[in-house]
Amino acid sequence: MDMSTVVFVHGSGRAGAAAWPEQHLLAGRYDCLFLRRRGFETGQEDLRGDAEADARRFTALLTGHDGDAPTGPAARRLAGQQLPWEAPLGIVPGMRTLVVTGGWEPLYEEVAGFLASTGARHVVAGRDHRPQDSADGQAVLAGFLAEVERAAA
Repeated sequence: MDMSTVVFVHGSGRAGAAAWPEQHLLAGRYDCLFLRRRGFETGQEDLRGDAEADARRFTALLTGHDGDAPTGPAARRLAGQQLPWEAPLGIVPGMRTLVVTGGWEPLYEEVAGFLASTGARHVVAGRDHRPQDSADGQAVLAGFLAEVERAAA
């Protein structure tokens, strides 16, 4: 995967590419991967999704190996019973990561804060539950991508 690849991972609700309608135009400039988490194959949330398996699958896809996937006691304890908001948290080491939130849900802000403490960049862009669909959210994403491109040059 090169520096021009952009990976989008959805939460609950819309899944895969459908969760990112405003970002489809980025595919003209970047290799965009709109990942679909397990349990969302039919577009309806399956609360028995497997966040640990998703983490292994996504890490393998992004890095070519799955050695960095969460496999500790917390991940094993949650296996088979994970609700999306109980999934093990972490980012792929060395992978520039942007987390955009809407500033309306304290739990989302807490999760984003934790991800920021592990190396992600967290930006509050408004627009309630779907900040990525707002003009501010688009500007944050465009600025982040431009910064990554400059750093890679």
